[in-house]
Amino acid sequence: MLKLRLETGDYNKNLERISISIVNQKDKILINFNDSEAVIDITDFNAFLDIVLELKFLKVLRMKDAVSSFNVDVIKLFERINSTASYQLFLACCDVAKETKFSLLLKDNFLNSIYPYLTNSGNYLEHHVKLFRYFQNTLSGKKISLDQSLIIFPDYFLFEIPEEIISKLMKFNKIGIIEVIFEDNSIIKLIYKPYSTPNVRQDLLTPVDIKYLEKIYSFLNTF
Repeated sequence: MLKLRLETGDYNKNLERISISIVNQKDKILINFNDSEAVIDITDFNAFLDIVLELKFLKVLRMKDAVSSFNVDVIKLFERINSTASYQLFLACCDVAKETKFSLLLKDNFLNSIYPYLTNSGNYLEHHVKLFRYFQNTLSGKKISLDQSLIIFPDYFLFEIPEEIISKLMKFNKIGIIEVIFEDNSIIKLIYKPYSTPNVRQDLLTPVDIKYLEKIYSFLNTF
C-alpha cells in the first residue's frame, strides 16, 4: 500500500487541519477527503486527474459535472470542497499525483527501470530507498502543474524550520505538507506553498513566525 497525503489548515473556516489522501492499492485508488471516501479503478485514475486539472480554475460545479461518468462516491468528493483552502488542497493532491505518475508506482519494474543501478534483491528497505529517491527527484525544489503554479520546497527545509512554526504556518494555510507513506512507514515529507495564500492579520504572527515565513518565501526568488 502506497499513500500520498497532503495537509494544511483552513484559516477562514477556523480549522487547524484539513487533509486529503490517495492510496494506491495496485488495482484501485482510494481517495479520502474531508471524511468522504471514494474508490476509482486504477485504469481510470489518470482520466480522473486529467478532468480535474483541465478544469482546475473553473467552478467546482463544472468539475462535478465533468466526472459524472464516475461512481456516486467520486462525485460526492466535490461536495466536500467548501472553501478556498479545501479547493486548493484537492487540486494540489491531484497535481502531485499526476506529476509523480502515482498510479504506476506499484507496478512491477517501474522503479527498477528508473534506478537500475540499485540492486534488485527484493529487499524491503531497498524499495523504500527507491521510493525516497523517486519522490525527492520528482518533487523536491520543483514547480509543478501545467502552469507551474504549485511550488514544492527542497526537502531540507523541513529540518531547518522548528516544528511549532511549521504547525502555525499550516494553520493559517501559508504552507502545506506532502507526505508519502509506504506500508505504514513515512518515506518523505515536503513543504509546499498553496497556489494562493490568505491574508492573515499581522498581530496573529509573531516576529519569529514572520522571520521563518520570509525564509521560506525567499526561496521563491531562486526560480
